[in-house]
Amino acid sequence: MERQSDKINRQVNFMHAPPYDAEESSGVQNTWLYDRAPQGYKFILDSVDISGTKVDSEWDGIFAIYDGHEYTHWNIYPGVESKELLGRCELISQDISKTIQLHNWECKEYTMAVRGTNPTNAFKVCIIVWYYLRKMSWLEKLQYA
Repeated sequence: MERQSDKINRQVNFMHAPPYDAEESSGVQNTWLYDRAPQGYKFILDSVDISGTKVDSEWDGIFAIYDGHEYTHWNIYPGVESKELLGRCELISQDISKTIQLHNWECKEYTMAVRGTNPTNAFKVCIIVWYYLRKMSWLEKLQYA
């Protein structure tokens, strides 16, 4: 079956991060997820929908999406700055869903990260990445090799 490059696609992910620990600096509070387009294709990223449920009355965390393969043992921003950041949002118990517009960003791969900011509850989210697949030209294949 041939890929439909003119149709919008989605990637659904369920991510969680442990409760925030101010004394932990090894990076285990971050959860990272990486995705790469199929061989010969690139992503045209449209948007990202993020939502979750609150536990008790507290539920806080940070979500970020990056161009390329990003990973750090330190915290995601505001812990570490990255020039590859495409979008970032903080979710709190009064606002537990967000949409980040990615304006048809072209990339071969992207990375998502979550981190809890509540010391009591884990940060659990459902993330839907909306994208198109486009065949790469010969020069793009060399660029993204």
